[in-house]
Amino acid sequence: MKEIKWVKAMLWISAIGTVVVSLWWAAVFYFVSNQTGEPMVSFALCLFAPTAECNLLRGMAWLQGINPYEPIAFLWMLSLTVFAWCVNRSLKTSPQSL
Repeated sequence: MKEIKWVKAMLWISAIGTVVVSLWWAAVFYFVSNQTGEPMVSFALCLFAPTAECNLLRGMAWLQGINPYEPIAFLWMLSLTVFAWCVNRSLKTSPQSL
């Protein structure tokens, strides 16, 4: 039973972490979109891929004093959330948890 509580806690923590990292992306690229005049949707790839253009835009935010967004943080949080969700589902359906 302790495993289920631990996995549920990890699921909630990682889900909240994913939202926080997404908000970090939104804050950085909101500033960038104001500077470039492009909509934030055009920077959606920067949420999870460190392309050359994204690195340039992150550097632009960094020069203005904003902590640059790191796409690896989003990938880590999202993968941890998916992993915790899968473990939680498997513990619910396993006969040992009954």
